[in-house]
Amino acid sequence: MTNLIEVATSGREDGDDPTDGYLYSVYENLGGDHEILQDACDEMNFPGELRAALLIAQKVRFVPGEESAYGAAPTRPKDVLRPWSDVIRNSLAEVETEEPRTENVKTALEAYNVFSNEEAREFLEEL
Repeated sequence: MTNLIEVATSGREDGDDPTDGYLYSVYENLGGDHEILQDACDEMNFPGELRAALLIAQKVRFVPGEESAYGAAPTRPKDVLRPWSDVIRNSLAEVETEEPRTENVKTALEAYNVFSNEEAREFLEEL
């Protein structure tokens, strides 16, 4: 999952198969026109889809009471996979594209139908 976040945003430089990220590639193909990119992202709900996918991965990865080898133990799903949240935030900022509004993430989550209404509400309150 986390590799897919890189492929969708900034790209991957490690390993034998480096790749440009989708978001960065589109930005470059648009000649760096962040307004057109923002319009396209809004139309596709791309930032909302990215955040929703990460929330799903965080829910799957979170284990209540799990010991952490790298600091404090996570107490909620949003505490895991934090570096990938930063990848999304930094990538959107670098191409001057806005973070998704809560409604956009909610729309994406509803389409995936992974969370109960209560779980989705709790996650969305933390955005």
